[in-house]
This record gives sequence, C-alpha cells and structure tokens, in this order.
Amino acid sequence: RMRDGSRDVGATEMTRSTVTRGLFVVLDGVDGCGKSTQAARLCDALRAEGHDPLHVREPGSTRVGEALRAVLLSREHDLSPRVETLLFAAARAQMLAELVEPALASGRHVVCERFHPSTSATAVASFGWYRKALGASTSGRR
Repeated sequence: RMRDGSRDVGATEMTRSTVTRGLFVVLDGVDGCGKSTQAARLCDALRAEGHDPLHVREPGSTRVGEALRAVLLSREHDLSPRVETLLFAAARAQMLAELVEPALASGRHVVCERFHPSTSATAVASFGWYRKALGASTSGRR
C-alpha cells in the first residue's frame, strides 16, 4: 500500500488495464552490441507476463524488407549513400504499414531492432558530415 492508503499498482497490471494501444520499443546500437539477444529476452519477458509481442528488425521483417536487406548487405552493389538511405526508408515504411501499425492498433507490443536513429547515424557517417564535425571539434575551428 502507498502512504495515502491506495494500493500500489504494478507496471504489468497497469499496462494491461490502461493501455489499449501496444507499446513500441526500439533497441538500437552498433553492430554486434547485443540488440538481437536483448530483443529476444524482452519478448520472452513480455510473453511471461501474458503478452504476445511482435519482434521485428530493420531492415527486414517483411518480404519487401528482407529483399531490400539482401540488397543493402550485398557487396555486389555499389550503392550511393543517398540510395542506401532511401532503401532503409522504404524497408521501414513497409514494415510500419504491414506489421507495426496493425500490431500496435490491436494492442500488441512491438520490439524493434533498429529504427530511424541508426539510419540517421549511417547517413551522416556515409555523407562525411561526421568527419567535418570531428575535424572542427578537434582542431578548435568551427
């Protein structure tokens, strides 16, 4: 019980009773940092609490997304940074429309490996903006 005499409602109980739309959780980070492992653990924990989470990855998780993922990961194609960024955006748009939005609307929680912060970071790095910013910050020039 709380100090005022009311009952302490746990997060799981509160989520089940008050949230009609699912939650969207993003796990982001560099390659190999454990996003997939942590996403799987989070989904397992949500299942143990009685939820049916949707686990997605970006790019991927849909037929279109997996095809675009194959192109992006292939060394056969010499993609410009702009094209690469647009392919990530296309895969994301398909995943949102086909999987994420319907799941959230039905009350399912969605656990997503990567989202737009990764694409933004990659685009900045690919276009060389980070090199200019790093050079200015380390040389004292602005």
